[in-house]
Amino acid sequence: MGETPSGAEKFETEENRASFHARLNRLGYSRWDDTFEKMDAAYDFSKEAHRLQARKTGERYFEHPRSVALILLDECKIKDPNTIIASLLHDSVEDSPLFANRTMPPSQWEKIAYKRLGAQFNQEVAGIVISLTKPTEDGKELKTKEEAHDYYFKNLTGLSESENAKILLVKMSDRLHNLRTSISLEDKLKDKIIKETEKDYFPLFENFWSKYNTSKDKNNGVSFVSAGQYMLEKMKDPVLYLKELSRVSSNIVLMVTINNNNMGNAWHRWYHAIRKAPWDHGNIAMTQKAGIIKAFTEAGLQVLEAGAVDVPPSMDTQDMPLKDDIDRVVRLFGKRWEWGLNNKVENKSGLLDCFCWLEANLPSWFKNLNAHHIYVVGKATDGT
Repeated sequence: MGETPSGAEKFETEENRASFHARLNRLGYSRWDDTFEKMDAAYDFSKEAHRLQARKTGERYFEHPRSVALILLDECKIKDPNTIIASLLHDSVEDSPLFANRTMPPSQWEKIAYKRLGAQFNQEVAGIVISLTKPTEDGKELKTKEEAHDYYFKNLTGLSESENAKILLVKMSDRLHNLRTSISLEDKLKDKIIKETEKDYFPLFENFWSKYNTSKDKNNGVSFVSAGQYMLEKMKDPVLYLKELSRVSSNIVLMVTINNNNMGNAWHRWYHAIRKAPWDHGNIAMTQKAGIIKAFTEAGLQVLEAGAVDVPPSMDTQDMPLKDDIDRVVRLFGKRWEWGLNNKVENKSGLLDCFCWLEANLPSWFKNLNAHHIYVVGKATDGT
């Protein structure tokens, strides 16, 4: 659910309509193609449905459905247009009256939403979006929150096998994005999302995996511990989290985190101190290679490799009070100063070229001291 932002905050993002269109072009859809137009229309409807809303994390709400669609396109390699359309619209009925008034009993608003979504897109999209819409207790058909909860989870698996698979793909991507962005929330809200995921969604997702994973090689999974940037150091029990990832993956677990040894870290701590701001970057042991390797070992993971990446010899300026100096930083480093060897950065400076050379050629001991990020790769001990 979205919340109305106070004021007219605007949040800029590197993603935009042009980058979304570029993804559709790579899938083989061209402008004025009917399928392209429907996905573009879903983009517009989603943007309009959430125009006055903001997430608890602060950004405009539309960033969430768009991010869910991008997870499906970029990470899951989903090409099915109905799944992409439904991902863009998955909160539109829940958060706006664009397709139906959800304060009505489900038997009424579902019919209206089905008719409107079906007319605009198709019946499959309508069924998926309605199944992903959480109902409210209306005092008639759903008299309590518990009844509304049960009704929703029944709907998540209540359609045909093909549609159920698409519903759960969107829901898994939705939940993944919620977990990734929860890192900036207060501990109470963060814990609520994690507990909700473990209690309500994991059983659904595991059943989905066992049912639809037809691969003969059951040890081909890769579980990314860095699914939420800097997530592990925020965990109260990182070893337990690693054990769960090891169980789900049954093969490889990758951890990427901020490097406590980076020379800019001391400046960052000083910045917190002068601002009298509490240190909110988690468990220091989980930002040091030795601490992460220890946690991997305690979780029963065999460490295969550990190293460092992103090695410009400068402090991390992203959270520092640059204000008007930001223009000078952009001119110096290009449009982005978070970079990698293979990134294509417009207006790339000679200094950034120098950093790329350092990344490729400096010795490991130097990288360990200066890298912004460190990584550890482990293998589940029962994996083959």
